[in-house]
Amino acid sequence: MHPFSSLSLYFVLLSVARGIKNLLDSGTTIICDRYAFSGTAFSASKALFQGYSSSTSSPLTYEWCRAPDVSLPAPDLTIFLDISPEQAAKEREGYGEERYEKPEMQTRAREVFRMIGKEMGTQGWVTPVGLGRRWRRISGIGSLL
Repeated sequence: MHPFSSLSLYFVLLSVARGIKNLLDSGTTIICDRYAFSGTAFSASKALFQGYSSSTSSPLTYEWCRAPDVSLPAPDLTIFLDISPEQAAKEREGYGEERYEKPEMQTRAREVFRMIGKEMGTQGWVTPVGLGRRWRRISGIGSLL
């Protein structure tokens, strides 16, 4: 990607952030799928997938990948639906057809999501247990809705 493309995307992000803030200030409730953290997790996972580690020189450090989310209004609640790639492959038809749905990539993204969860603490981050086809029985999610 050309550096100016990254800069253009950053200004779009700032505009979106202002729009979200205005809606929240007006009392609007916003529910988003993959609002924050997903870009961080998958971008940082690319570096891990390509054989970089925290001790090697990666073009995509966790901090660099996390930077765009810092500009966004923080979510009040993030529900991380933590399911193993193996379980997802069993339960979802067509799993593995998308470019990021490879077991190695999903495992690394899952690790980064867990790292973000630890960073967030229990304030605003929930990881329900018992995921799978019986989604109505996910522990703890009923009290959130």
